[in-house]
Amino acid sequence: MFWNIEDIQYASTEAQKLLGSNGRMIMLNAAKVVSSAVLYTQEHGKIWYGDIDLTEDKLVLERLSASLEMPVFVLVDTTLTDKTPIDVTDAVAVATKQGLQILRNHARAV
Repeated sequence: MFWNIEDIQYASTEAQKLLGSNGRMIMLNAAKVVSSAVLYTQEHGKIWYGDIDLTEDKLVLERLSASLEMPVFVLVDTTLTDKTPIDVTDAVAVATKQGLQILRNHARAV
């Protein structure tokens, strides 16, 4: 699957408005922090990357999903490119306008 650059740019801009610049780093001692997370939509591909706190960023992720009118997946794999399809079963969490659902444990050994 290949995505239209204008669509990717729109989704990426929306994510940056709500979460800040790509590459955001936050304290990793919080229980719900996903370090080096990738935000991905099936319609736009990879739209943002950085650290995500699933507790503190819950409402922001829900707003982003509502703004884009589609689910936003939180993944740990940073090897994704703008043209890499994903298996959504690899997602740590998925945000929709109805809420954030944590799908699996995201803890990694440090």
